[in-house]
Amino acid sequence: TEDIVIVGNWVASRHAKLTRRGSALYIEDLNSPDGTFVNGEKIPANFSVALYDYDQIAFGEVLLRVEKRV
Repeated sequence: TEDIVIVGNWVASRHAKLTRRGSALYIEDLNSPDGTFVNGEKIPANFSVALYDYDQIAFGEVLLRVEKRV
């Protein structure tokens, strides 16, 4: 596994986990205090959610956009 460090307000030290299964990408909130949001909706803690092109992930004030590279 590899760690990605994201620094920002309301981002926990172990906030979320990204997992690749084949060509699919999933995110799981690790029961962070402020939660993880996909496209503006808070995802349940400890539950994998599939990510798609142009989905927006929010960790506190930090926003990331998913883009599949071929």
